Amino acid sequence: MKRALLFLNVISLIIGSSSLAYLIAYIDVSKVSYIYVWWFIGSFVLVVWGLFAIILYFIRVIFSDRSKHYLLLIRSERQALLLALLSGVHLSLQGFMIWNLFSAIFLTLIVVILESYFLAQENDVIKVN
Repeated sequence: MKRALLFLNVISLIIGSSSLAYLIAYIDVSKVSYIYVWWFIGSFVLVVWGLFAIILYFIRVIFSDRSKHYLLLIRSERQALLLALLSGVHLSLQGFMIWNLFSAIFLTLIVVILESYFLAQENDVIKVN
């Protein structure tokens, strides 16, 4: 399972970066329809998710004990996905000219509260077992 998730991250990183490279090189995103804008944001989310999941997992493996690799991978995947979605939403709001400091703080607090909930649930499960 660990190799499958890491392979999925590498594939999302390759697909997202090649899609971003195509969009940046051949298409002027500012003068096309919204489909290309959403394609750009989706590719950006894939790149951020794949990159941060791999980086966070290997940093956690280096600095932790070697017994709980699967738990470290699940945490890294979840946190990278939340970070990618947060950056994608911020990019979307900025693209539609409705981003402001209040919305940024509000969305970031939502993600922090959601992650703290997941960590609390995870700690409860670990304590029971």
